[in-house]
Amino acid sequence: MASKVVPDGWDAPSFVAWGQGEKQEAINLVLARLNQQQKKSPLLTLQLSYYLFFLNDFRAAAHFLSLQLKDTPKHPEVLLNLAVCCGRGKQHSEAVHFAKKVLEIDPNSYVAFDVLANSLYSLNLYQEAALAGARSLEGHLRGVGIDPHRGDGPDRVHHVGARRGRGGHPDGRG
Repeated sequence: MASKVVPDGWDAPSFVAWGQGEKQEAINLVLARLNQQQKKSPLLTLQLSYYLFFLNDFRAAAHFLSLQLKDTPKHPEVLLNLAVCCGRGKQHSEAVHFAKKVLEIDPNSYVAFDVLANSLYSLNLYQEAALAGARSLEGHLRGVGIDPHRGDGPDRVHHVGARRGRGGHPDGRG
């Protein structure tokens, strides 16, 4: 089995503990590192928020990410993860706010558009949600090499479906 590489800027002992299933210990270790710092490391805060996210504690993850904004108010990953956590935690107005901040920094962030679409829909803002959803879909298509404005059509979508193991037909029929 290949060893896992600790992401740059993450706490290695915490990463190892998480990998061994010692989830609370991993959280304690990364929190201890963060508490030693006057100016909090965004990478350690992201590590902590990932752990909380994987435990479905979206509000706690959002809480730590929002605290991180005091030190790094325009950090794109912190903002994006905060938008995602707020959306997952049913804090849709906040998710919209942070997704829009991400889009100020990265106007092509299809993940931010995805969060925006979902949260706007949850807020019954269907027209705005549809527009954000379309932008998200465009980004996803570009991510797999399809130009959404060129009209690559079903043949290209067929190829993408086949690569994803859905049988080859765009609607998964076979």
